[in-house]
Amino acid sequence: GVYKCHGCSRKGNLFTYYEEVHGYSYKAAMRRISDIPGSGASDSYSEPLTEFCSAPPPEGLDQEPLNDEDLDPSSLMLDGLPIDEPPPDYPPPKDYSTPPQKPNPKIQTKSKPKSKPKWTLIDTYYYYDGAGTLIYKVDKFLIGDKKQFIPSRYENGQWFKGIQDIQRLPYNFMAVEKAKTVFIVEGEKDVNTLTRLGLVGSCNSGGAGNWPDEITKYFKGKKIVLLPDNDKPGLAHADSVGRKLHSIAKAIKIISLPDLAEKGDVTDWVKAGGTKERLLELVKQGKVWTPG
Repeated sequence: GVYKCHGCSRKGNLFTYYEEVHGYSYKAAMRRISDIPGSGASDSYSEPLTEFCSAPPPEGLDQEPLNDEDLDPSSLMLDGLPIDEPPPDYPPPKDYSTPPQKPNPKIQTKSKPKSKPKWTLIDTYYYYDGAGTLIYKVDKFLIGDKKQFIPSRYENGQWFKGIQDIQRLPYNFMAVEKAKTVFIVEGEKDVNTLTRLGLVGSCNSGGAGNWPDEITKYFKGKKIVLLPDNDKPGLAHADSVGRKLHSIAKAIKIISLPDLAEKGDVTDWVKAGGTKERLLELVKQGKVWTPG
C-alpha cells in the first residue's frame, strides 16, 4: 500500500512510513513489518497518521483520491532514492552463477604483425646461348640478411618468372665454348671475379647441388678446374660435378684455395690478396682428380 499526507505532502509506502514514524532503518522496518500477523501487513495493518504529521489536511482535499502518479512506486522517492530499492549501505546479493575466472598465462594478447623485410636487388646474371641470344636471367635479392635468387625466362620481349621449360645453359656460355680450360665455381658472382682476372669461369644456375645433366655436354674435351666454396655443400658440389664431367673432360683438378675462411669462395680469396698468378701456380701444382 501507499500513503499520502495532504497536510505536509509526504508520501511513500509502508517501509518509508515506518522509517519516518519510528526512526527505523530500512532493515529494521522490514523486520518489524514481517512480524505483523497475516503477511499482508500493508493491507491489514494501520496506524494513525497523527504521529506522522499533525497538520490538518487543506480544505477540500480530504476527499481527494490518490491519482495514478501517487500510486506509481517509481515516483515515490526518499532522499533521492527510489523506495523499491535498498539504501546505499545495503549490501547487494552475490552472484554465484558464474565462477570467477583466473587469467590464463598461456593466452597472450595479439601483437601487431611485423613488417615484411624489404627486397633489395643487388645483382642480375644473364644467360645467353651460343649465338648470343638472351634466354633467361637470375636476379639476386637481399631480404633482410638473407639472399634470394629468382630466375626468369625471356620470351617475346618480356620477362616471365620461372625457367622450368627452358633449355638450361652454363653461365658465360659463349666464352666456355671457345675456352680450352674452364674454372667451375659455385655461383655467378665468382664467375665474374674470374673474368676480371682474365680467366674463363662458369657455373650452373641455382647454386650448389643443382648441376643439371643437360649442360654437362658443353664441357666435353676441356680441362676443368673446380674451385669449391670452403664448406660441406661446396666440397660436395665439386665432387658431384667432377663425377659428371669425368667421362667427357680432358682432365679435372679440384683446388682448395689456401687461407680461405669458412664458407669463403674465390671472390673472398681475391679480396684477401689472391692473384691470377698465384691461382695458376696452385693449378699447376695440383694433381689430376679422379673419382674415389
